[in-house]
Amino acid sequence: MLNPSRLLSRVFLGVVICFAGCGKPGENAREDASNAAILALKPQVAAAALSVVGKTKSGSGFLCDVGGKPYVVTSESVLSEEQGFTIEGADGTVLKPKRLFSSANTETVLVELMEQPRGVDPMQAQRLPDPGVKPGDTAVLVGMRSRGLIRAGVQMGVVSGEEIVLENMPADVAPGSAVVHPSIGKALGVVLKREVLPELTSNFRQDIQALASRTQPDLYVQRLDRLQKWEPLDWTVYQQNETALKQSMSELNSVLIYLSGRGYGARDFLELSTAHKRCATALATPNLSLNDRTEAKNRLLRDLDSFLRRAENRMTGARLTWAQRSRGARLVKLAAVGRSQLQRIQGDVSIAELFFKERR
Repeated sequence: MLNPSRLLSRVFLGVVICFAGCGKPGENAREDASNAAILALKPQVAAAALSVVGKTKSGSGFLCDVGGKPYVVTSESVLSEEQGFTIEGADGTVLKPKRLFSSANTETVLVELMEQPRGVDPMQAQRLPDPGVKPGDTAVLVGMRSRGLIRAGVQMGVVSGEEIVLENMPADVAPGSAVVHPSIGKALGVVLKREVLPELTSNFRQDIQALASRTQPDLYVQRLDRLQKWEPLDWTVYQQNETALKQSMSELNSVLIYLSGRGYGARDFLELSTAHKRCATALATPNLSLNDRTEAKNRLLRDLDSFLRRAENRMTGARLTWAQRSRGARLVKLAAVGRSQLQRIQGDVSIAELFFKERR
């Protein structure tokens, strides 16, 4: 049986929802509101927070009643690039997943368990708007990180459309955490992470640097009452898509590094290495005819174009989840930037001369 007092001592509790129209309280008032929310939170609600543990990382989730059945609600970013995972309670109890369902328009994932955790009641989702949820109320984020329940403060904004807007979300908040209204004891939303693509410019190196960099994720709270469309998530197919996305991104990065002149970038990409060596060997051959030199250069450019298109098209027709489609959008943009640079090389003699001179 879970010990509620032990649970609350470790609970990850982010606080202070200030809806539109309220003033900004001082630090002391904010801390008082946080402490009051923690004390008002029912122990059985905090007990529903669970850890989603993979081989390389762990994240948060929570047991919640969805359509009359208990499921673990979590974020797809917690599962991505993992070969397998388990669910763990705060007391260390390991729970095995049975089936998964993904949201059609968010990165929310439902996990059906082989058996339910003992002594843990699922959270209840609150439909909005509700007279019990008013501007100026203080809400609580409940979640797990590094297999432990922790606490952190957060100031929140208005409920708007699909989301509960967060104004000062800490960077260390675990995706998959629940947003709970302590006085009514029900969950309002789930913390998710989405891909934010930068605006592209005509500067090739700036574009690839912006697209390839791992920027701070955009964390937001998705309203639970707006999650209605669920699709079965085939774990085998999901992993195949993860592998394909990872391979495509690796190949794209190698080609873009090669195009930018920042390095060879082909050590782990045999086809690119072969294409480079074939062109470099031809250009270094004494007395090679102009036509043969031109053909060697054009063949390298054709090879680079085919690598970009293959990486982009590898996911065509695949049944991707919402989060995988978001990562695929970054991949498509990277490929488009690479093709634009190829067109510059083909259309400008001076750029072409410099490009091939660097690759001899």
